[in-house]
Amino acid sequence: MVRFAAALRPSAVVVEQVPRLLDTPFSPSASMRDVLAERFDAIGYDTYATVLDAVHFGVPQRRQQAFVVCVPRGQPYDFPVPGLMSTATVGDAIGDLPAATPPDALPAVPNHIDVTPERDRQRISYVPEGAWLSRADVHAPPEIVRRLTRKDTTKYRRVHRNQVSIALRCGEVPYHPTEDRYLTPREAARIQGFPDRHVFVGPIRRRTVTVRDLDQHRQVANAVPPPLAAAVASSVQDALRL
Repeated sequence: MVRFAAALRPSAVVVEQVPRLLDTPFSPSASMRDVLAERFDAIGYDTYATVLDAVHFGVPQRRQQAFVVCVPRGQPYDFPVPGLMSTATVGDAIGDLPAATPPDALPAVPNHIDVTPERDRQRISYVPEGAWLSRADVHAPPEIVRRLTRKDTTKYRRVHRNQVSIALRCGEVPYHPTEDRYLTPREAARIQGFPDRHVFVGPIRRRTVTVRDLDQHRQVANAVPPPLAAAVASSVQDALRL
């Protein structure tokens, strides 16, 4: 990105990544944050870095994202000010959706398709709302828990209707609050802050197999929540008076 910025001279550069990016050691004496600041400074940019949580920008999900914003040297910049924790819940986000559509039918709402394998529904049925399969008070038989340990708090987890969601992850799809199935891509997209007019294409990953192309659940989980992205974009626009 530094090389591209040096060649293209954009009005601003925005980098987004997981929070640990900033403190990742680049060398024994410097973190990635330090190196980015040094290298952007060398081509004439001031660097600002912070971690923002989507839950403070109207998203019903606890999701921290690291942002690095680089602007021309001497240009003032402030990150958007986080608001109060979102009062929106998972139930608010997905409660008005119709029943999920099976894979062989046309969904009433785009991407609202349930591909949960039948043998996974039994496993899901053991997990109470807001809990996860390996939690101490979830009494599932060993053949259901399998190799999970008490540390596996994000795997085989059911979100709660009256709470915000945990961060959506690429390799794991949470369970629906009350139904014995995984969240559909549309439900995940709503929790991420996508409007229904944003339609995802590509395969839907069935939990027992791997798909070659980037599946819809992974597209959602990889994205920056749109309300958070919009807040950062607006802060850059305001600073540069674009």
